[in-house]
Amino acid sequence: MVGELVGAALAFPSVPFTSALLVSTAFWLLVLCGVTAYDTFDGDVDAAALRLGGVPVALSLSLLTLVGWGADLAGTVALRRAALGGLAHGLAAIGLFAAALLLAWGATVLLVRPLRRLFPGGGEGPGGPAREGERGPEGERAPSAAPGRTGAGRAAEAAASP
Repeated sequence: MVGELVGAALAFPSVPFTSALLVSTAFWLLVLCGVTAYDTFDGDVDAAALRLGGVPVALSLSLLTLVGWGADLAGTVALRRAALGGLAHGLAAIGLFAAALLLAWGATVLLVRPLRRLFPGGGEGPGGPAREGERGPEGERAPSAAPGRTGAGRAAEAAASP
């Protein structure tokens, strides 16, 4: 069973999701070690265009990757057990990849909705509000936090408010 899952994870159509999951895992390990910040890519990608905004881009893409990988892996195992051959297998694999990507996008849209409350004004991509101490797109300075308040404290405070 484990061999079947590993084989499926390393074969098309799962291998693009497997690769992205490895990159995502490495990124979150770097965040845990303090090498980079979780919102590093927020200014580079407009996730709101995909209805994935309101949370850090890295979180949206990590969720999309994880859900897509799970769906694609399950589909790949089922596809291998169906024992299709040749062109039928290739077309089914391409369809499976597209279906897993669409399913992952839809599920991620639903998953980020409740998480938006934890990131007030964060994860908005280009043109979004500046983080405290930085300059926004119009050159205005973002308000500083009150002494003793941290980003985590503000996120927890925002989650507790109605």
